[in-house]
Amino acid sequence: MGRFTQFIAVLTLSLGVIAQVHASTVALDANGQWNEFNVDDFSSASQGVEWIDVTDSNTSEFGSALTYQFTIANGFTGLLSVVDASFAGDRFEIFNNNQSLGLTSDTANNSAYSNNFASNLTNVNFSSAFFTLGEGTYNISGALFSTLQPFNATNGAIKLEVTAVPLPSTFGLMLTSVGLLAFMRRRARAQGPRA
Repeated sequence: MGRFTQFIAVLTLSLGVIAQVHASTVALDANGQWNEFNVDDFSSASQGVEWIDVTDSNTSEFGSALTYQFTIANGFTGLLSVVDASFAGDRFEIFNNNQSLGLTSDTANNSAYSNNFASNLTNVNFSSAFFTLGEGTYNISGALFSTLQPFNATNGAIKLEVTAVPLPSTFGLMLTSVGLLAFMRRRARAQGPRA
């Protein structure tokens, strides 16, 4: 192996190690609980506007890109909710495995302030988005898409809820039952009141 090839191999290995050091993967539970993420180009290891880990400034993960990982099993569907917090007016782009899922909603207000994620989800001053997800393994990340603030520092939250998809046979049985009840009710009306 030539020196140049060795250099390329060492460089590739080093970049892989650096990339691993500067990434935090968090398991996202399907419990409907909010998980806060942060954006801060000053604290970010890349000086970018991606979601970052700011849990503990004494760890090597501080400022690293943040990814939420989860798996949705066969027969289940997931609802992923994302909401802006802190000062209103921020929009995020959400990615799965580096492919864009979409953006949070547009907003024209930057004077509201709230870190109540549940309340922000129903407040038109804060951007939000909902994504319906099928079976599979997901690696969700995000980045600040636009802001009405004079700085690139904010936070938001993400949550996952998973529900079972009704089996076709169960759905058919339910429709049959509803139809039978409607038929019996109509028949009872046609017979009139009994004396």
